[in-house]
Amino acid sequence: MPAPTRMEINMSESDKLAWLVGFFEAEGSISLKVQRHHQKKTIISVYIQITNQVETPILLYHAIFGGNTYRDRKYYTWKLAGNAKVAQFLSAIKCLCLIKNKQVDLALRALEIQRDRGIGKRQGYSSDAMTELIAIKQDIMNENKKT
Repeated sequence: MPAPTRMEINMSESDKLAWLVGFFEAEGSISLKVQRHHQKKTIISVYIQITNQVETPILLYHAIFGGNTYRDRKYYTWKLAGNAKVAQFLSAIKCLCLIKNKQVDLALRALEIQRDRGIGKRQGYSSDAMTELIAIKQDIMNENKKT
């Protein structure tokens, strides 16, 4: 899919980011997945998703932030996965969020817990970390229902 260019030409970088944040707050969602595997390994994943009937903003997100796009019947979806990419996206929009600021903070905290545990370490999450991650997941779900 070719990336849109009209918005890139007509807007400053700060205006474009503000527009993207406003669109995300209206149409986007943040999800936290805490997945326990049979090998006693726990995987923490944060996802960002935006779904809309108009393709252009979906392509714009894809062009700027990467991720994946797909179409399901009459809806276009952009999904960003991979904790490093998600952390970069959330950090970029955090200062402009007015509505989803709590979800952004919660997701960044979950990513911080995941990062602090260390990539490649064989030990799992402490019981305190797991308790906090499960509470964060529930809080994100509750906040998503409000916004």
